[in-house]
Amino acid sequence: MLLLAIYALSSHQNSDPFVKFSGRDKGTFTMSDPEKRLRITLDTNGRCALSSIVVNGHEVATEQAAFSGIKVGDNWFTTENGIPRPSVSTNRGGLTVTGIRFGGGGVNVEESWRFVRDGSAIQWRIDRTYLSGGVISDSGSPAFHFHDMKTWTGALLGTGGVAWCKLFDAPNASYGVHTNSAEFWNDGNDSSLDISSSQGIGRPMALRFTREPSNEFSLVFEPSPHRLLTKHGQARYLHAAQDVWTPWQANRFDSTSVTYTLRAKPYSQTRNPGDLKGIDGKSVKEILNTIGRIGVIDDKIIGSNGWYSGYAVYHEPWVAMMGLAIDDPRFTANMSAALDYERENGIEPDGLVKSRWTYDAGDSEPGTYDPTGFYECQWGRLMDSQTSYALNVSQQFDLNGDVDWLRRQKSACESAIDYLLRRDTTGDHLVKMATDTWKQHKSSDWLDITWASYESAFVNAQLYHALSEWSENEEILGDHRKAAYYRDFAAKLKVSFNKPIANGGFWDPKNMWYAYWREKDGSIYGDNLVLPINLMPIAYGLCDDLARKAAILTHVEKKMSEEKLFCWPVNIYPYRAFETGNPRFPDYENGDIFLAWAEVGIQSYAGYDVKTAVKYLKRILDQYKKDGLAFQRYLRVSQRGAGDDILANNCNAVVGLYRDIYGIHPKYNRLYLAPRIDADLSGSRVNYSLRDQPLSIMLTTRGSTVRSEGSTVQCSEDFGVNFTRRGLEFFMRDESKPALTIERTSSGPLDLRVESWGKVKRWSLSSSRRNRTIKQTLHGLTPGRRYRIHDGGSLSIADNQGNATFLVAIKVGKPAEFEVKLGS
Repeated sequence: MLLLAIYALSSHQNSDPFVKFSGRDKGTFTMSDPEKRLRITLDTNGRCALSSIVVNGHEVATEQAAFSGIKVGDNWFTTENGIPRPSVSTNRGGLTVTGIRFGGGGVNVEESWRFVRDGSAIQWRIDRTYLSGGVISDSGSPAFHFHDMKTWTGALLGTGGVAWCKLFDAPNASYGVHTNSAEFWNDGNDSSLDISSSQGIGRPMALRFTREPSNEFSLVFEPSPHRLLTKHGQARYLHAAQDVWTPWQANRFDSTSVTYTLRAKPYSQTRNPGDLKGIDGKSVKEILNTIGRIGVIDDKIIGSNGWYSGYAVYHEPWVAMMGLAIDDPRFTANMSAALDYERENGIEPDGLVKSRWTYDAGDSEPGTYDPTGFYECQWGRLMDSQTSYALNVSQQFDLNGDVDWLRRQKSACESAIDYLLRRDTTGDHLVKMATDTWKQHKSSDWLDITWASYESAFVNAQLYHALSEWSENEEILGDHRKAAYYRDFAAKLKVSFNKPIANGGFWDPKNMWYAYWREKDGSIYGDNLVLPINLMPIAYGLCDDLARKAAILTHVEKKMSEEKLFCWPVNIYPYRAFETGNPRFPDYENGDIFLAWAEVGIQSYAGYDVKTAVKYLKRILDQYKKDGLAFQRYLRVSQRGAGDDILANNCNAVVGLYRDIYGIHPKYNRLYLAPRIDADLSGSRVNYSLRDQPLSIMLTTRGSTVRSEGSTVQCSEDFGVNFTRRGLEFFMRDESKPALTIERTSSGPLDLRVESWGKVKRWSLSSSRRNRTIKQTLHGLTPGRRYRIHDGGSLSIADNQGNATFLVAIKVGKPAEFEVKLGS
């Protein structure tokens, strides 16, 4: 059979054969994609395994590059060696291997492999049948073995997460995840290898990445009849063991059929962020692909710690927002599923949101750790869990644009918010914490070793933000009564929050900053310029007093310059010793630097002094080049990384770049652009994708341009745009309803340039390819008023909804200019 196959191959040679062989007796076959970016070699001589994988000219694998296997008890049985020689044949440009038999310990397996080209990829199908049943301790179908831990930087996963090689810091360190794909990359040699699997609907796939004792880096695909369960509690990462998954039963004649698609390309061509002027775009890309993604622990489990430590902290309001910068539809889809999972498992009937998820009972309050891994933290009742849930849902809705998904979240978000609102027990619209005094030694928020109690500025600032965001969603869902209730509460909270401390608020007029908390007896604590307490009101619009903003931001910048800090610490001055569980200063949450708060800092300064915001962004990017930002925090004195944990939220400075400096704000019905860039960043071209629609965004100090499939929108002010199948919608500033709708009668790109949009509306349209008739509709006009469209040669009367529609003929190369004034 083998000799016949070889003859067939040699008699059907063409200019680019898919399969080549090394010799009649060696049983080795080489296959490549048309571009020769990927070349694999199959060895069937006493084994059945890939013996080489070459990506962009670089050999990335060992001589045992990929093979199948099962583990029964403590023993592996594989196709890597010692099996009968299988049969090989070719047809239709592919290669088929049958009769691949292996096994032991009472369990025997037969497989067939099929290799074909699929465009620029190679497809490898593995059909497995269990000839006899038994308990499977581990399985690989197939298992890939790469040279060492430096072969790849890591692998981007189908969950939107990453298997980052840097974190596999000991022999046998293993990470398991439920997903179907891994995209390896190495920026140093500009290589990437994407391996994705496909099988029947409802058939689960799990992956395991391991640093082998030999220092090889392995990827094991593990198809099974059911979803694999974790063996050690909820742990997906084991620091020095490979048994991530619980053994499972394989029955006689159980079968799996999986097609693997292998595709190689230059890494520089994948997820190119664009031409980012004035900053290191490479560092931006790598931060998002490494630090930014480690918070994805598994499907449905995302936080901003990560799989290395095994914590998903749910009292953090920025987890969904990280997806804005990561800009990967797989992350976005998984984040939606994660919030659904939290809704179903992490919220009590009374609306209390459990604050954390982890691999084991860890730091849980006794009795609160549940079988799904959610629990309440032993450090205190962390009330920012309530606000964070609503804020993450709101931010996620902006990314997924799914109104039906939002509607399914409505009651849970209301329950979480209302849990807090019921804690306004004095009618001053400032909600109360679970403790009345620091003497109880319990925390109330993210700063979980500070004894904030009773009325907390931290929680109330976040509550204002959550109410402001969620009230907009209530309007979208048609619940105007609930929207009005939340807006009214937020407005009254704002008044109380900004009162001087002597009058029941948090503003300290002597120090010119906000204090942290007020206890039940009226005494003030945390009056030491705690930065989350002072930056959140500025970032969230709770503080709109220009003098107060200036006082806080100039004071902070003065101290930053004196200490030459590369990022903002959690507090400028020390707490009094009894106010915190860590009285040393500066140390840990009493003065150290946590990069989680960098986005709030950038947002606060971007609207006040953008050069300061950009300065700290650049310093953080420089720090990444030194150490990868792979730490829990940075020591204030030495500014060196410290802590056993590694936080995904260390990417938040890059989130601030996209959101607060580039001004990229995805909304459920548009992309809203509100850039705040300086001259150094002017001219940046940002590649961005919103709900699978590729966009190119050009940002200058004179205005912004967005391009999609050849059509462009340009405006010197903040604006929004929604490119549709028939044309586009233009939104002025942050308005949620379009100001102008353009529909084309024939396909092809259009260019819209908006010069002004006030009492006089002036814009132009041009077509680069063909003459065409365009239908334009102006919105937001006074119903029944007459409007003359100058240069359009038409007179329109706004309908009952304030819309005026008119047609205009556009000629190629000749912009049509329009101006609207009130008619007589």
